[in-house]
Amino acid sequence: MWEIVGLATNMALRQVTKKQTVESLGPFVAVAPPLPVDLWVERRGFAFGVPFGWRELDPSELQQVKMTTKGDTSVGLVPVRTDNMTAVLAVTYCAVDGREMFSQAGMVKQIRQQATGYEVFAAPAALVVGGARALVLHMKGEVEGRRYQREMPVQTIETEVWVPRGRATYVIGLGGPSDTHERYMPALWTALGTWRWL
Repeated sequence: MWEIVGLATNMALRQVTKKQTVESLGPFVAVAPPLPVDLWVERRGFAFGVPFGWRELDPSELQQVKMTTKGDTSVGLVPVRTDNMTAVLAVTYCAVDGREMFSQAGMVKQIRQQATGYEVFAAPAALVVGGARALVLHMKGEVEGRRYQREMPVQTIETEVWVPRGRATYVIGLGGPSDTHERYMPALWTALGTWRWL
């Protein structure tokens, strides 16, 4: 079994369903949502649930996230806190044909490192999201502290789940300071475990 960082991951993968094996990735597995759903989010083509304590971004906040992701981000959620950018769970649509990514996971890793300036610190992993094969990347980097209402530069972790659909790809991601990332990972696994295509 391949590695995914964090205790929340072990909890989320406690019920594993083998779907298909790709030599470079290992078995594709389905995620069992670790937490009950409090909020359902639906957009054109997909829906998913998140646990208690999360809210959708307002239009101005979503615009800030779009500037960061540099993509067509249709959904953004944050913890219900006053420092509301402690973590961001977002879904971004990319006009990229990702059907070949599973046989070229190493290349995808290099592309993301070059595009973000972040370091991929765990081997790409394989999941099943809503019945579709997906590629998981965990990256770490550093950003200006003001993004998270801090004075000093902040070490961050980004977890991205790439799901090809036809000739496009959905990226379901969770990003934020490294010292709070594990705390919010169950929300990402709940989203992935409840994901359905419409």
